[in-house]
Amino acid sequence: AELGPGEYFGEIALILDIPRTASVTATSDSLVLCLRQADFKNLLGEHLYFAKSLEQASSRRISDTRHKTAC
Repeated sequence: AELGPGEYFGEIALILDIPRTASVTATSDSLVLCLRQADFKNLLGEHLYFAKSLEQASSRRISDTRHKTAC
């Protein structure tokens, strides 16, 4: 996948407490925020709108991944 400004990655591993499933390479200068799992979960608990938005986006990503890997 190719991500653009304001997009995020790695959330599925944090939510499901599993190892990351991909590597990421920046193709231009980037500002990246790295969160520990505990901080990420605190953020979700404090900002319910963000949590809901993240849940919907993650569900789409998981569904897209399943469709791409299905034989």
